[in-house]
Amino acid sequence: MSSDPRSLGALFTDIGVVAGLILLAALFVAAEIALISLRDSQIRQMATKGRRGARVAALSQNPNRFLAAAQVGVTVCGFLSAALGAERIGTYVEPWLESLGLTRGWSNTLSLIGLTLIIAYFSLVFGELVPKRLALFRTEAIALAAAPIIDVLAMVFRPIIWLLSHSTNFIVRIFGIDPHEARTQMSEEELLDLVSGHAALTDEERDIVE
Repeated sequence: MSSDPRSLGALFTDIGVVAGLILLAALFVAAEIALISLRDSQIRQMATKGRRGARVAALSQNPNRFLAAAQVGVTVCGFLSAALGAERIGTYVEPWLESLGLTRGWSNTLSLIGLTLIIAYFSLVFGELVPKRLALFRTEAIALAAAPIIDVLAMVFRPIIWLLSHSTNFIVRIFGIDPHEARTQMSEEELLDLVSGHAALTDEERDIVE
């Protein structure tokens, strides 16, 4: 790689842009999982917590909207991070590979494959797996923080989301499912099982609930 400070500065900038896109995708993934994971009781409670809570409640009532918005964000960020990474950072890697004695063709191929795999690894770990795990443990906090961003994204990409939502509804109906059907309510047996496994409740409190 070139030791020109100007080139190194541009390289770090390109790496920073790719990292930023991966983190932005992580935000969309975390928001999607958090909104999906919210229980009806949590949604009703959050609806009373000011404008952000009301926005979360509104988004939760329209899953097609927030799912499509989140997926558009994830897809765009993923495409840009892979394309920019392979194209921009590749201009620094290829000359270095050529300096090792590889031909231009091999340098281009190895740079493309290597950078794609590296970006895919960081995208999977930091852009998918970590945010999903965090969203399961910090559901309400992430939903409150990310809801405004998802809402704005849904407005910006409204025509695309309209098309995606109607396409999804059409396909879901083919499987005999009403896309506007409310979530399945928790059964009495499931509720009792949940209560009995809650460590914070005393035996007396469990008896009262049962």
